[in-house]
Amino acid sequence: MRGLIICSEKEEGLRSLTQGRSLATLPLANGSLLDYQLSFFAKAGIRELVVVAPKGKGRELEEILGRWGGLKYSLVNPQETSVFAQGELLLDSTLIVLMGPLITAIDLCQALSFHQERESGATLFLHSVSRERHRYLIFTDGLGRVIKVLPGAPVAGEMAQAAGSLYILEPTAARQLIPRLMTGREEGVCPGLLKMAIPVYGFPVVGYWQEVRNPTAYFRVHRDILSGRAGLKPAGVEESPGIWLGQGVEVRAGVELVPPVVLGAGVQLGAGVRVQGSVLGPGTQVDGETVVEDSLLLANCYLGRGVVVQGAIVGEDTIVAGGSILRPGMLLAPQSVVSRDSLLGRAFEFPLL
Repeated sequence: MRGLIICSEKEEGLRSLTQGRSLATLPLANGSLLDYQLSFFAKAGIRELVVVAPKGKGRELEEILGRWGGLKYSLVNPQETSVFAQGELLLDSTLIVLMGPLITAIDLCQALSFHQERESGATLFLHSVSRERHRYLIFTDGLGRVIKVLPGAPVAGEMAQAAGSLYILEPTAARQLIPRLMTGREEGVCPGLLKMAIPVYGFPVVGYWQEVRNPTAYFRVHRDILSGRAGLKPAGVEESPGIWLGQGVEVRAGVELVPPVVLGAGVQLGAGVRVQGSVLGPGTQVDGETVVEDSLLLANCYLGRGVVVQGAIVGEDTIVAGGSILRPGMLLAPQSVVSRDSLLGRAFEFPLL
């Protein structure tokens, strides 16, 4: 049994945070999106993977993959579909395909049992229709076999089931779909499966499922990781309940940490700083009397004295001068510079609790 991770080349909604980097390397609670996807496969005992990297992004993905001991992997680019024909990835067993910026904590072992018991040629994962993407509506019979696929309608809710981003494929289906999926094209996949002479089933998603395609979703998945709802652990060591620290964190007198809080390696907090419900990326420095609440700061940020950051996303290598206020929904691109005593407002839809 093998896994295939197809990394997104880009997501328009996150372009301000992914300048010059692969979306798969985007930090999530001081891990990376790819790290969480690798852990998803590891929990199901899948140790053999092929990872499809966007053009020119192989090296940065290689650094993440190389940290996973016991993982056998191949790294290819979308133009190398011949890798399958040449037998580098033998399509002689079940293949689990994960596409794009999906974070999920569903029970993959349970889904595989469903797939095997029904002798399915392809299993789709059925989840509630998203307003963010055009989907196909999926209809199944009493045993879960897909009987009809309709173009996405302007509906949303628990009863309207869609599929995408995750598939279990047997070799017959995989050989037909892999060339399309490797280039990130899911359009037509569901109707195409029904045209094949194979049984297609839909497995209802029970558990965490979030596609990280815009700042609101990016913020929400962090909140879900910190709260435990996502079933994933932040990077670092949990020094006390809800407080995760990386190596070399420096905390001066009078600092207040209100869990959940994640501090990356080398974070420095000045006297009187208050951090609540937030993630601070590696190397970030926060000067005295500053408040950070319900916010995400990526690597190597600097906050001056007396800054207030509430409900914001701050890109890496950003400088916010003293006395400034970032209100809920503010998004700063990497390497931004905010002048002293600035007041910055909403840039994305801040998710409510």
